[in-house]
Amino acid sequence: MGYVWMAVEFASFIAMGFVVGAYADSKYGTRPWGALAGFIIGLVSGALSVNRAVSELAERERRGRKRR
Repeated sequence: MGYVWMAVEFASFIAMGFVVGAYADSKYGTRPWGALAGFIIGLVSGALSVNRAVSELAERERRGRKRR
């Protein structure tokens, strides 16, 4: 997974969280708390996803060094 893909994935997690939160706001009248909560959940989810991807890249790099 490339660095650009990680950035796109991170941004999409944030955007999806915000959109779902904004939808919840419009449905339940909780404005702005749903959008804010969705943004935060998206931010955390995106950070965890990027962390996982970076860990996988680091593990591949370690395996590659051991083979040499």
